[in-house]
Amino acid sequence: MAHLGYFQHEFVQRRRWLTEAQFADLVALAQFLPGPSSSQVNLSIGYLRAGLPGALLAWAGFTLPSVFLLWGFALWLGPGRRLNPAGSVG
Repeated sequence: MAHLGYFQHEFVQRRRWLTEAQFADLVALAQFLPGPSSSQVNLSIGYLRAGLPGALLAWAGFTLPSVFLLWGFALWLGPGRRLNPAGSVG
């Protein structure tokens, strides 16, 4: 939900890419659909601004940093290490 507040400030108030009503409609639709609302709103804003290329770039900019962080963590963890239930690495 924190992302939605940032999106509202950035894309409605500051950049004025969307009206309050358009943003509210996107959020309502995203909450109706399964999956993370912030990702769906992000993808929709990209699509509204620049069509399919905008949606793909919005997805990449929002999702890929997390993918790379998790991938790097998995590589660091490696096959010989494992997380203990308390969260320490053993």
